[in-house]
Amino acid sequence: MHATHRARVAAIALSLAAVGIVLERASAAPIPVVQTTAPSSSMLVSPGPGDTNVVYGPRTFTTPTGSQTVNLERFVVTLDAGAKYLLKLANGDAGGVNRATSGSVQLNGALVITSADLSSGAQIMARDVVPRSVDTIVVTVSGAAGAHVVVSLLATARSTVTLFGPKTYVRPNGNSSSPTDKFAGISGVAAPFTLTMQNGDSAGGHRASSASVSLNGTSVVSSNEIKQDVPLITKSVNVLSANTIAPDFVKSSPNSQIILSIVGTDAAPPALTIASPAPNTTTPNATITVSGTVTDRTAIKLKVAGVSAGITTNAYSVVVPLPNNGPNVIHVVAVDAAGNVADSTRTVVKDARPLALTVAAPLDAFITRFDTITVRGSAIDANPFVVNANGIPLAVDPSGGFSGSVPLMSGSNFITITATDTAGNSSSTTRTGIRDSNPPLLTVTAPLDGTVTGQSATAVN
Repeated sequence: MHATHRARVAAIALSLAAVGIVLERASAAPIPVVQTTAPSSSMLVSPGPGDTNVVYGPRTFTTPTGSQTVNLERFVVTLDAGAKYLLKLANGDAGGVNRATSGSVQLNGALVITSADLSSGAQIMARDVVPRSVDTIVVTVSGAAGAHVVVSLLATARSTVTLFGPKTYVRPNGNSSSPTDKFAGISGVAAPFTLTMQNGDSAGGHRASSASVSLNGTSVVSSNEIKQDVPLITKSVNVLSANTIAPDFVKSSPNSQIILSIVGTDAAPPALTIASPAPNTTTPNATITVSGTVTDRTAIKLKVAGVSAGITTNAYSVVVPLPNNGPNVIHVVAVDAAGNVADSTRTVVKDARPLALTVAAPLDAFITRFDTITVRGSAIDANPFVVNANGIPLAVDPSGGFSGSVPLMSGSNFITITATDTAGNSSSTTRTGIRDSNPPLLTVTAPLDGTVTGQSATAVN
């Protein structure tokens, strides 16, 4: 029975070695090994500042009997260049129940969680990792029966800006390769700066057995740090306005390769504009659309008057409420992944009240023989306004008084006086009247024209 287990473990160990994974196990006892394939997980929306997207897991790995158990799982990740990745591990249950006492977690051959980490007493651990599109995770668990760990891969918004790379260097045949490259610092990108060196290709092959890296003449990675079982190295470095980076493969085999990149921290706030509405816009509506642009080197979270706004191709547009009659100050705030803040305000006046309109002349039911009539009165409003009578603009003085002439047609006339403010509110009133331009028809039947009489009075009919 033990021979069967040993054969199985040996076959799996060879499989793990092919992807650069080393299993630690006791030499005498067989080690249970569980191989699974996790469901595919794709990150459809890039994480914003403060957001966390789960791209793998949470997956529970356990030791059912208490003996050391090795779990191997492969999973697929849709990588996002703007994301930073963390491997999160929860050891057992809250309160210290069912915790693993030893073991490890390896991702693509890199040791992420050590046995010392698991025995430290911490329940939650998180480590920066660099995943691939296809990943292999090996979780070794030891402890009492039922001990388990829960592993997740999280994506958060990256607060860094790439200054150099990623660039792949391949050791050619012949003498040791010592290329150099130059790159410039970027305004608004500040310390801390980090150099990342990936040893080998994305599948873990072609790793260098010895290599070094210098930056501006200073050694940042020494040759004794690079071995074929070291997949990744990160270093804090100093970056100048002009820089020279020089990798050296030393004694590595031909076709071995390393991938170098340098990032800095985004220190510049987002560039924020408000295109609409215009300053001091007046509206009778309870809501208004606010739009503009926002750009940054890292992910951005935007709020407009407290309302979260989506950003598409550096542009935003969101409808926000106007709770107050009168001025409303709309606050637009953009925060990038590094915590830099840009904000701007826009004042919008909400005026939903109609104007107070008084027409002094003409009186209603007027009668006149003239072909025009004077319209006059006054209006009161918090905002500027215009007045018209039957569509004819009337002059408005600074006190709100208005007057002007309106033409009349013979017969009945309707005059509609309308005052409209800049918010679009209006008040109207109508006067009716008659224009009579025909003289009365007069007929005299007596006395006859030319009559001569000796009387002192005569009847006129």
